[in-house]
Amino acid sequence: MTKEKLKVILLCAGYGTRIQKIIGSLPKALIQVDKDITVLDVLCGQLNSFGDIISEVHLVTNDVFYKQFMEWGNNTKDRYRNLPKIHIHNDMSTDNSNRLGAIGDICFTLDKIEDMGSDHLLVLATDNLYPFHLQEVVDFFFEKECRNLITARKLDLEEIKQKSEIKIDEQGRVIYAKEKPANPVSNYSAYAIYFINNKDIALYEKYLAEGNNPDSPGNFLPYLIEHSSLYCFKFENEVLDFGCPDLYEKCFETIKKNAGEYL
Repeated sequence: MTKEKLKVILLCAGYGTRIQKIIGSLPKALIQVDKDITVLDVLCGQLNSFGDIISEVHLVTNDVFYKQFMEWGNNTKDRYRNLPKIHIHNDMSTDNSNRLGAIGDICFTLDKIEDMGSDHLLVLATDNLYPFHLQEVVDFFFEKECRNLITARKLDLEEIKQKSEIKIDEQGRVIYAKEKPANPVSNYSAYAIYFINNKDIALYEKYLAEGNNPDSPGNFLPYLIEHSSLYCFKFENEVLDFGCPDLYEKCFETIKKNAGEYL
């Protein structure tokens, strides 16, 4: 596989219900992790470093947070010069009762893209910071000629119950996935960095058309495994999850100790 182009979808439509008592009406992606730097800024800064292979960037949010993201877009439009214009879409949901869900928002955004052409798709959640640069995963995706790719790390089985469990074979292929399993048997958890091959993007629409769960992006993985092939980029160090109240303060403590690793 040559270094073809990527279209990027940034998922910013969640309401952050669990973390609202701490951050109020602020979207998780706009939490400041350093002076004038948000979670979203860190991710976009990394995308900017390999912007030559990114053809389009689309950010999807809800009606409640739309103005805040538009302000962010206006304030940062000159910051990411290697990226194409970031298109910000309002899915028109107003609360958890009428939200589209992550997979619903992916499909909503795909409908806004005029022409995928031969580009592949990179889907990113925007409430986590990772102990690696996104460039590493991009290089892995293209150099290993993965059909589709996710990222994963080992966790305790108890932690896996609130995550997306996956099983990986000796070739690095994902052979099983389950969202929030009651009785996990694998220690590997998937994180929401998804590279979807151009030939498989239509599976999102098919997945929803068959009446499947539109919520967490991890719900799509078993369907993807059934209809195509999925590989894994493994990493070891801690993910900073700014959407979890119990880990919120720890995220900032970790950044102070290891700023170079995450920022």
